[in-house]
Amino acid sequence: MRITNNIAHEMQLKNMNEALDKLYQYSIKAGTGKRFQVASENPTIAVESMSIKSTLKSMEYYTSTAESSKEWMSATEFALQQVADNGARAEALVNRGLSDTMGADERTVIATELDGILEQIVSTANTQHRDRYLFSGFSTKTEPFVRTPAVPPASETVDYLPPAGPFQAIQRDTAPGETITVNLDGPSTFGPLFDAIIATRDALYANDMTSLRPAYTALQNASKNVMNNLTTIGARLRVVETTIAKNENSKIELQALLSQKEDANMAEAISQLKNQEVVYQAVLQVGAKANSLMSLFDLL
Repeated sequence: MRITNNIAHEMQLKNMNEALDKLYQYSIKAGTGKRFQVASENPTIAVESMSIKSTLKSMEYYTSTAESSKEWMSATEFALQQVADNGARAEALVNRGLSDTMGADERTVIATELDGILEQIVSTANTQHRDRYLFSGFSTKTEPFVRTPAVPPASETVDYLPPAGPFQAIQRDTAPGETITVNLDGPSTFGPLFDAIIATRDALYANDMTSLRPAYTALQNASKNVMNNLTTIGARLRVVETTIAKNENSKIELQALLSQKEDANMAEAISQLKNQEVVYQAVLQVGAKANSLMSLFDLL
């Protein structure tokens, strides 16, 4: 078959374009450090990468949720520790008031101090975290507790303001298949303590030893109840901290796997780029010589 000048030019142009296209691809690969730029270049790996990225996004959501849950429970733990400390202080004061050496005036002083402790505990029970009340169940924008003054013959009460009903557990997904309750029931956590402090305070004001002794027992039980809740939230907090560590390890493993799928071998990529530069230069040189020969043949 006779090779015409047009056929020769077309073949040269085709070879040059192919060499230039490969050079461009290798330069992009070396420049970006990625094995492919669009999914069509490697559909199988691209699908696997998309799956890994989707899982990574889910892990980031779980980690963010776990972190916010940790902050909430840390604030709850701190508040409960303050209440527990105040409860222990109230117990010590009432125990002093039970002494036979105490007089009515001295018990009145203790009662006044107990009233101050009650105010502190109510304030702590109304603690907010990021402008949301910790112990209001789902009604996190509603202040949970308020002191209602005595209206004889009824004594003072500390009332719970959010809607009455079963405990509203705020649950969060912290990892695949792992859910944790981040809040505690406000009324059952603090209600017995409020009632016990009010009862002991009023008994001390009245110098009523008959009422003071059972009220003191109720105060001890209420303080234990707060400690039990403190232990519960502390245990949940440790679980969340462990979950956060696991999530971070999973993210590291997924990122490493994604890197294996997408990232190019830089030594290989640079070597391919250098080799292709040599090939492209050779194609240009061969094409230039061929053009010179064809021009010479035309002249002859």
